[in-house]
Amino acid sequence: TDSYRRAEQLRQQMKTMQLSYGDRVLGPITVSSGIATYPMHGSTYDELLQRADLALYRAKQEGRDRTIAYNEKDPQQEIS
Repeated sequence: TDSYRRAEQLRQQMKTMQLSYGDRVLGPITVSSGIATYPMHGSTYDELLQRADLALYRAKQEGRDRTIAYNEKDPQQEIS
């Protein structure tokens, strides 16, 4: 989806940033993103937010620094 591609594009751009604090250069930036799109993954704000949050947790479980789209067939992304 466009939202997945855009999130992945932003993640890649963030990796190239060099930040500093005072005289100290900070380490590389990593970004984890969870994507849920309307209407495929939900029809309300709360549904979309909950499913994007589940996808974000999955991204972090898989090692961080990645973009994951919500997948209702993934048992680890079940809504309780």
